[in-house]
Amino acid sequence: RIADTFTPQQTAACGDECCGVSAMLYETNLDDLPADVTGLSLGCGDPIVLAGLQPGQTVLDLGSGGGIDAFLAAQRVGETGRVIGVDMTPAMLAKAEQNKAKLGLSQVEFREGRIEELPVETESVDVVISNCVINLSPDKAAVFREAFRVLRPGGRLAVSDMVTQGYFTAEERANLPDWAACVTGAEDVRDYIAAMRQAGFTEIVVRDKFNPDIELSEGAENYVGSARLFSAAVTAVKPFMSDSKSYFAQVAGQWDDIRAGFFTEAMRDAAIEQANLPETAVVADIGTGTGFVLQGLAGRAARLVGFDESPDMLAIAQQNLNGYNHVELRLAEGQNLPAEDNGFDAVFANMYLHHAPDPAAAIAEMSRILKPGGKLIITDLDSHDQSWMREAMADRWLGFAREDVRQWYEAAGLTAVEIDCAAGSCDCVGPNDDEISLSVFAAVGQK
Repeated sequence: RIADTFTPQQTAACGDECCGVSAMLYETNLDDLPADVTGLSLGCGDPIVLAGLQPGQTVLDLGSGGGIDAFLAAQRVGETGRVIGVDMTPAMLAKAEQNKAKLGLSQVEFREGRIEELPVETESVDVVISNCVINLSPDKAAVFREAFRVLRPGGRLAVSDMVTQGYFTAEERANLPDWAACVTGAEDVRDYIAAMRQAGFTEIVVRDKFNPDIELSEGAENYVGSARLFSAAVTAVKPFMSDSKSYFAQVAGQWDDIRAGFFTEAMRDAAIEQANLPETAVVADIGTGTGFVLQGLAGRAARLVGFDESPDMLAIAQQNLNGYNHVELRLAEGQNLPAEDNGFDAVFANMYLHHAPDPAAAIAEMSRILKPGGKLIITDLDSHDQSWMREAMADRWLGFAREDVRQWYEAAGLTAVEIDCAAGSCDCVGPNDDEISLSVFAAVGQK
């Protein structure tokens, strides 16, 4: 509605009416932008200054609206840089395209999409910005996961957003006009930060726009009282992680011993039983490693194919599976499997998903190679907080919420989805020689 009715004589800033902040949002000079760009701002801060953009960078703007932040970012990154704006509203995208044409900024591109499912390639962006948009999402954890996915290692998140100290009541949260006005969709800062950490972000800093000397990522748990709404300046970093190929090249020779604590034969066999395989079955194992799951399947199927991106792990698998003539090993990335459509009666993925750059895309690829009626069986870690595993074991994701896994299955066209506890836990020793036990889920779905 705003995009369709706006004129340059109006102001569309979130301002006092919406987010409780001044319409004078930007420290950045706006003189080079026309009124129908600067007036159509629905923000609550200045992510451009916050981001510290540099020439040549690729920037993604979540909820780009009429384009003001995308255009300001384009000025900073220059002609050698690139800016992508994503918005779910066709009317706003049309307005943004009109404004882009007026400004002649060829390095800016707008895409229609949801910020919970970004139409952006994995690890293709240097900086993610957003201005008073994430609070509108009903699934902020998914937004942060997607931002983390598309950022390159070392990339930065710079967000202006509405958050709270304290919680809105259930009745307040149910007030949709207030939610749409950037108010009751705002998350308590503790939960906001927790969602960022779960996605993988580090170096998280949250400051009240009007009290910038107070850093809220530490000590927020001390607040007691009803919800206090404020505009926050939020920054975070996607850390450099151990490369999974390098990691598995180093540990391939010891992997069978390492794996024994993480995943037992009893857990493997229980997962295999859920497939109800006929003797004629053709079965794929994604992230096959040294062939542990294939060994369990060897006497239960007519043909087995294991896929893994590590030549070193496959070399050990070849030794472990020597003598099984119905087993084939293929070097491949899990999201680009060298296999035909509808070719397998069952697909297994054991402790692979938390290494996948894009778990949803990996599940879609597994579904692609399944025959109609075939089953996908994934065993992996539930959500956990053992962040040391990113560096020590090249884990991209700190496990998964089961509801997210269910949604990814259904989005990939799988039905009759069941997710339950696996027949055991993942047991390991932490960095301080402490014993850690992590819960494991088993997810089954049918194509």
